[in-house]
Amino acid sequence: MLTDIKNILLYNSGGGVGDSLSIIPIIQWLKKECNLSKIYYIQNGIEKHFNNSLKDFDNGFVKTIDFLPESYAFASLKRIKNYSHFLLSKKITESIGINKFDLILDTQTRVNNTLILKSIPHNYFVSPCARFIFSNPKTLIFNSKNICGRIFDYFEKIQNTKLVIPTEIENIPQKYTDESAKLFRKDKKYIGFSITGGNQTRKKEFTMKTIKEVANYYSDKGYIPTFLIEKKYNNKISYIKENIKNAFFPEHLVEPKVKNPFLVMAIAKSLDSAISIDNGIMHMLGLAGTKTAVFFANNSTKFRPMNSNKLKIYSYLKGKNKKIEELTSNDVINFLGDFI
Repeated sequence: MLTDIKNILLYNSGGGVGDSLSIIPIIQWLKKECNLSKIYYIQNGIEKHFNNSLKDFDNGFVKTIDFLPESYAFASLKRIKNYSHFLLSKKITESIGINKFDLILDTQTRVNNTLILKSIPHNYFVSPCARFIFSNPKTLIFNSKNICGRIFDYFEKIQNTKLVIPTEIENIPQKYTDESAKLFRKDKKYIGFSITGGNQTRKKEFTMKTIKEVANYYSDKGYIPTFLIEKKYNNKISYIKENIKNAFFPEHLVEPKVKNPFLVMAIAKSLDSAISIDNGIMHMLGLAGTKTAVFFANNSTKFRPMNSNKLKIYSYLKGKNKKIEELTSNDVINFLGDFI
């Protein structure tokens, strides 16, 4: 199937930077497997990450199709006006000068989205929607849950082979690794903390009291608590500086022009380990190959990073354990055990 693939369209229904980061393993694998010079990309949301914060990824390998509606493919087929999404299908191929895509790879599971995407001219179509029943070649996969993992499961089954999955980012531009190298001492141990969530409608953060006690516990053990936190979180930063010993904010020491996810991934490579909630930085830590304890606010870990051998996952489950905001420092430290 993949031997005759020359152009690929990849669809991501998520709009956050974490959504784009989470599919980098798929992008890296497709590039090598199909010997591609570029991959075309549709991403929902107003901010097109591979055009801005991730534009340095692999020398611009990802080409975002950005003339589409912000919520392209999110359409109710009960409303006549939403059929305009189907009318854009031919325009997508025309915009890049081809008759059809060799492969369209849809990473989400909504039927309406899948039907619209499948109307784009193509040879092969792969979607986990309805357990891959809309795919060509067609197969059924029942157990996959992780967004990236289920795509790899499909190709393993179709090709009847075990794949080598590139779970970590293969190339961080040197300007970011050089900048990071200036910030860390080789004779020190660093433990990362990613404690803020972008989605304010869902509670998934530790209390600052718990963060203080956990960070000071590891500080007393010789680690430097290293916070991956944007400057806009003024109150949290002030609290950390006042209450946590040896707190370190590496991103705050560099010029604004180099502040982006690649810098965070370069920083993450200098950490001995990290603690994170479910957020965009979690994906940066995963791509960097950092040993990370991740705390999820629910029992769904479909967005977890692919490098499972370097993860320890806490998932809240009603009636079984505590919500993240209820966890005490002892709860967190006991869960981590000898992982850190």
